Amino acid sequence: MRVPRFVRESRRLAALVLAALLVVGVASPAAMAQVQANAPTLSVTGMGTVTVAPDQARASLAVTTNDRLLAAAQEANTAITQKVMEALLASGVAREDIQTTSFTVWPQYSYPSPENPTQPPTIIGYQVRNELTVTVKTIANLGRVLDAG
Repeated sequence: MRVPRFVRESRRLAALVLAALLVVGVASPAAMAQVQANAPTLSVTGMGTVTVAPDQARASLAVTTNDRLLAAAQEANTAITQKVMEALLASGVAREDIQTTSFTVWPQYSYPSPENPTQPPTIIGYQVRNELTVTVKTIANLGRVLDAG
């Protein structure tokens, strides 16, 4: 017996609607959450610690000079800093391991007495400070290098 055309079309339409409902049902958030909850997972947490013996040291050295005149304070500071650098080089420190990390100039003031508070402070001299950072690559030589500096 032959099935009428409208029945065949109705069955095809019902099959398409059923397929669409199944796809929507599987793709719904609740269905996706259930699928994800059942999915296998792998979680890894780690921490590491490395301990090594120190192989170098850094030291800071500063040269500070004071004088009534700024030029004189700077010249004295430059001369002393140069001698310190020569001593460090002679002790085996490489030139690239000596760096100026700070160079500052501060005016030195004389402040008025409490009896005369309206008088402004006056500059009576200057302080120049040159700080060097030295990297010593052989720790056993640190004491000798610092004694030289």
